[in-house]
Amino acid sequence: MDGRYTPARNRRPVRRSVGSRLRGILILAVLAAAVTVLILSLPALRYRQEAEDYFGARMLTECDAAVGQLNKLSRTASGSSYTVLSEIRSRVYAADILNQTCVSLGGRQVVDQSAFDAVYTIVESYNANLLVGAMTANLQSELTNTLTGLRDQVAATR
Repeated sequence: MDGRYTPARNRRPVRRSVGSRLRGILILAVLAAAVTVLILSLPALRYRQEAEDYFGARMLTECDAAVGQLNKLSRTASGSSYTVLSEIRSRVYAADILNQTCVSLGGRQVVDQSAFDAVYTIVESYNANLLVGAMTANLQSELTNTLTGLRDQVAATR
């Protein structure tokens, strides 16, 4: 035959079954849904990172303010020590609340809760020593070390 290709006469075109067509459409729909979910979740992921950064910055500010208050504490029991101690406690408490809020929004814990608990324990002991008029020099050193450690932990996560 002139060297031309001629198809076989008994060959039928391959027809795809309805099941394989549906499978292809289903795979395409699942891929489209996955891409849509990914595109829609990107702003939420960005928001979560921005929120964690904001909470970390605020925690660092609160810890810096608490460390700054340490210089106002006197080594002996005085009337201003109660005020300064309450200021330190409120700053640490604010950082603790920011840490808990970060976790409740689905983020990570910036600082372990035990670091805050250690500061609270020392502040309670300091208050008790002020009430009875005992020396507070050792507790002040311990509070300085613990509070500085807390501040360093917060700074390390930034």
